[in-house]
Amino acid sequence: MKSLLLAIAALVTFSAAAATDATYSALRSARPDGRTIALHNFTFDRDVYHVTLDGTLHLLAPVAGATVGAVFTGHGTYELTPASEAERHSLAINTSDSTLKTFRDDFEAMTIFDAALINGLMKSASATGVPDATATRAFDKFLHFEQKELKSNIHIRVLQSLLNGETTPLFLAVPDGKRFSRVALIVDGRGYLDGEETALVSADDQRGGVWYSSHLRGEKAHPVVMPAHASHYMVESSLPGHDEIRGTTTIDGTVTNASVRVLPVELDPRLRIAEATVSDAKGTSGTSLGFIQENEKEDGNAAIVFPAALKQGETFTIRIRYSGFNVLKDAGDGNYYVQARTNWYPNLGTFTQLATYDLTYHYPKSLQLVSVGEQVEDKTVGDTRTTSFRMTEPARVAGFNFGTFRKISKTDKSSGLTVDVYTNPGTPNIIKEINQALQSGRGDSGMLPGGLVTSGEPDMEGGPHQVYLDTASLADSAMADAVNASRVASAYFGASQLKKVSISQQSQWDFGQSWPGLVYLPYLAVLSGTTRAQLGLAGASDFIEQVGPHEMSHQWWGHTVGPATYHDTWLSEGFADFSAALVLQFTGGPRKYNEFWESSRKYILTKQPRTFITNREAGPISQGPRLSTWRNPYAYQALVYNKGAYVLHMLRMTMQDRTNRQNPDADFIAMMTDFVRTYSGRNATTEDFRSIVQKHMTPNLDAMGNGKPDWFFDQWIYGTEIPRYTAKFDIKTGSDGKFHITGSIVQDDVGEGFRAQVPIYAEFDKGQIFKIAQIPMIGTTTRNLDFEIKMPKKPNRLAINLMHDVLAQ
Repeated sequence: MKSLLLAIAALVTFSAAAATDATYSALRSARPDGRTIALHNFTFDRDVYHVTLDGTLHLLAPVAGATVGAVFTGHGTYELTPASEAERHSLAINTSDSTLKTFRDDFEAMTIFDAALINGLMKSASATGVPDATATRAFDKFLHFEQKELKSNIHIRVLQSLLNGETTPLFLAVPDGKRFSRVALIVDGRGYLDGEETALVSADDQRGGVWYSSHLRGEKAHPVVMPAHASHYMVESSLPGHDEIRGTTTIDGTVTNASVRVLPVELDPRLRIAEATVSDAKGTSGTSLGFIQENEKEDGNAAIVFPAALKQGETFTIRIRYSGFNVLKDAGDGNYYVQARTNWYPNLGTFTQLATYDLTYHYPKSLQLVSVGEQVEDKTVGDTRTTSFRMTEPARVAGFNFGTFRKISKTDKSSGLTVDVYTNPGTPNIIKEINQALQSGRGDSGMLPGGLVTSGEPDMEGGPHQVYLDTASLADSAMADAVNASRVASAYFGASQLKKVSISQQSQWDFGQSWPGLVYLPYLAVLSGTTRAQLGLAGASDFIEQVGPHEMSHQWWGHTVGPATYHDTWLSEGFADFSAALVLQFTGGPRKYNEFWESSRKYILTKQPRTFITNREAGPISQGPRLSTWRNPYAYQALVYNKGAYVLHMLRMTMQDRTNRQNPDADFIAMMTDFVRTYSGRNATTEDFRSIVQKHMTPNLDAMGNGKPDWFFDQWIYGTEIPRYTAKFDIKTGSDGKFHITGSIVQDDVGEGFRAQVPIYAEFDKGQIFKIAQIPMIGTTTRNLDFEIKMPKKPNRLAINLMHDVLAQ
């Protein structure tokens, strides 16, 4: 329906930067105006920051009658004294200073936004004059930092504080430091990162990231409170092809804070806002809203500005019209993928909030679309096809895939789950590029297009000269993965409300993605095992074997139960990895399951090439994505995914009751189903999970004898120690079918309070193993063994930890 697409196109205009709110425009253009305050060894504290200023404070021009910012020139210092050992460790890693106690730097200029500080100083003597050139240059350098390096709009947060009438503290400072010139100091009473108020953020090209983040000193963790909560999204998107999206999103929401006039909106900066409106009390849309959106390649965060502040509990309906390129990526021959996974439509917080959805897509009739939700309409008018979907059960995020597909469907009688698998019969550009590289000898680097690097020297004589796709095989394996993962998850974590899931291949190589009821599988899965081996990618076989069950398991871990903060990411990714291992056990047997944990153990403990620290040195699981630093970019994967899964496996093994022949995992299953049932449709913290574990304590898990699993969580989630074991045994035949066992187990490379329950296994013929004892170990110690046990015959050997019960060196 070309007329519809053209009509939408005619309404949309593009701009590199757009801001229609007058107060924001005044704030963004405010510069030092000639008013100054002399400071002589002036000191002030903001939570963990101690700042000393000796020089001149140059005030920015007032905005809405208030002076909210200033530029300091002279000599200054700041010190950050970490509130916890974990954050001291984070700073030590990022600064490459293992002895760090306090983070300190000197500066000659600092841009400061802190209305309380500035208003207090303005009560003392101040001078007026012409703007100082040095201060103006310093502020211009700050603007360059904001736009080109940090690429995050600080001015929006300042505007929120100004127009929302906030009483919570806000301190944002960017020093021109002697050692670290590209950092931002933040103390934000509303919370900067997942509710944590204090942060140090680096925008360094090589070392960028959140170096420090914590709650205010002395405060405990508390729930994250967003400015508003969205209850329903109505998203209408036109996809005319050629990497373009044009859309209109209507959001029904409720204010959750005391007062909101400035409301940040998550939207990929490549999608440019054309118009924002708000409905009146009768539901009539038409009142224009101010909106903010800077250059898409700079600090292009989006926000809307209401004409007047909304109070807590007030509801609203806003409508945002937008368009842009390169969010939807044309990968060639009917293959597309969505590059902006969480913000291809305006929203108030994906994965943190649950809402219902109505989704409508307009696209060329020659293509197909797979979306989350239940299809409620499908019609074609002219050359345009319109498909609509609805999600009546609240979900954390919406997503779709787009292209040319073949579809196969199957309903699993055991679980009632219907699986639709969509594969693309065409050849994407990346495959064509690989074939060209193969035919021309791969070039000099041995690197294939798309970032694929072959292992070792390419065998150009025996290797392939053409890559062939195996989409039929992908469909069959994807179907099996979905069914198996659903059966295992239902048995161990409780039945899901999910009755249908769509699985679609995507043109990106090396990762999958899980939406509610929709799973992306990477294109690497389309290549046969033989082809992967010939390309030097044989090491990807484990990934291909696990990615389907992992992504399917996110229907439980991530969508049914979500992580509350970044500290709790392991409850999603680690649990999904553990679930994939369970699928391996029930499809490949105990040997396959054990191989998974041995592979995980090696990955956790092996120092990767071109890293400066080991995974263990990177920090505890609780640091989440912040574990990935320039010192070790792989630590997040190794610890949150692999070690997070291992932790759940250790809980399972500790809780197993081998006297329960019907189901040794009964206690573990009861615990996990209780966790899902309790936190279904909610975001859970690690402490929430701890409370569920404590509710289902078993004697073996009660290592401290106090009915609490604190020792386990403190060691494995909040700690970094991994023990090393050596053992020796001697077996002598006794009387009455008993065997006399002597020997010793040594536990070392841990602190004096480290605890473990170390299992002893007897191995018989044909690889049969049985746990015969569990030895408590505390600290660096040697336990001498001397006991008798009845067994049907003498085992071939005794060994510890054969089922990876304890993560160990």
